[in-house]
Amino acid sequence: MSTGKKYYELTDYPKIYKDTYWGCLCDSDESPVADEIINSRNEFISKLKITGTSSDFGKSELTKGRDDTLWDHVEVYKAGKGYVMITSPYDKDFSVKRPVSTLVKVATCLDFEVYDDLYSCYTTTYIRQFESRRECKLFCQNVYTASTRTYPVM
Repeated sequence: MSTGKKYYELTDYPKIYKDTYWGCLCDSDESPVADEIINSRNEFISKLKITGTSSDFGKSELTKGRDDTLWDHVEVYKAGKGYVMITSPYDKDFSVKRPVSTLVKVATCLDFEVYDDLYSCYTTTYIRQFESRRECKLFCQNVYTASTRTYPVM
């Protein structure tokens, strides 16, 4: 049963999630949020000592207007030690363009690891930690310029 609240209001950390795309979704009958996602979001904050979001990075920084499903639902957070980037692409939609196994390989090549589901029960969340803002920014710039978004055939 839906609550009619925004997702961020259902977490223990509304101030952190309030300005994220995920946090602004509404818990409705058409788009219900699973309790396990809320629990995973709460654990994510406490486990990685997240202190806030970073508006310096995100989908626009990585894609610059290109349609690239790997960077769908990107969120960057300030953490106790550096920054944390998560991306939760829709695997089912991604498989139309490339097989899901390719998505996992590309994410792994970029040093992302599979993490607990943080977006929905139907998406896989990938996470990467950075020691500094500069390292995260350079990663975004390098991803954008590398091979003009071509992926290796795997």
